[in-house]
Amino acid sequence: MKIDKAEVVAVRIELGVDRATLTQRRYENWRRLLMEGWSLEAVADVYGVKPNSVKLGLWNNGRFSLMEARKKSLRSQQALLKDEKDRFGW
Repeated sequence: MKIDKAEVVAVRIELGVDRATLTQRRYENWRRLLMEGWSLEAVADVYGVKPNSVKLGLWNNGRFSLMEARKKSLRSQQALLKDEKDRFGW
């Protein structure tokens, strides 16, 4: 699943979305995916950029810490696992 840049531009123009809004939405999607536990490499691959570009873009855009995202994702997964263990009585 790769996102073609030419298609993005065409849809953006068709919908009347400016570049700044689209860029902000991209950063929001990157944050969401990383918080859901996606790897940096997987996010970069989907968007056709280098992993370092994702990391630096998020840091420069909103001081988004990849380490903090990993911690939150891990805590979320651990809580989900605990809930499942409790539900099944493990």
